Amino acid sequence: MSKIIPLSVAIKRTSGEEITEVTITDTLKQVGALRGLKLYDVMTSDVNALITLLPRVTHPRLTEKLSP
Repeated sequence: MSKIIPLSVAIKRTSGEEITEVTITDTLKQVGALRGLKLYDVMTSDVNALITLLPRVTHPRLTEKLSP
């Protein structure tokens, strides 16, 4: 089920790494990926739910950028 998604604009990390594609991993099939989340929030693309879910199911891990 892994799916590679090419990005039209690369994501630049503070470490200098550029991400040009993201893989949605098979972890999405596991119940633990949704632990602590409401399925309705994920289905309606609630930002807070996606910020929690994306690091669990993407490679490289997409995380929330914290402001200083």
